[in-house]
Amino acid sequence: MDTETSTAALELILGLARRLADHPEAVRGRAEEAEGSIVIELQADPRDLGRLIGHRGHTVQSLEALLAAATRQSPTRYSLEITEN
Repeated sequence: MDTETSTAALELILGLARRLADHPEAVRGRAEEAEGSIVIELQADPRDLGRLIGHRGHTVQSLEALLAAATRQSPTRYSLEITEN
């Protein structure tokens, strides 16, 4: 696992999610290796899930696009999962 890229990707997604959330103190995240890829798991207050997912999933798709752009140079595949605390 490329820890430098994983850490930077996690910090990017956490920073954006905290700015979008009404309860930023509840936003947590971690990067885990799973089957040769890295999964960024984002946990948020249940009241913020709608804001993070967005209408028809547009916000989470944008977060995934930013994650893909930030990790473009890495040979490892990155994905994003959003769950409630």
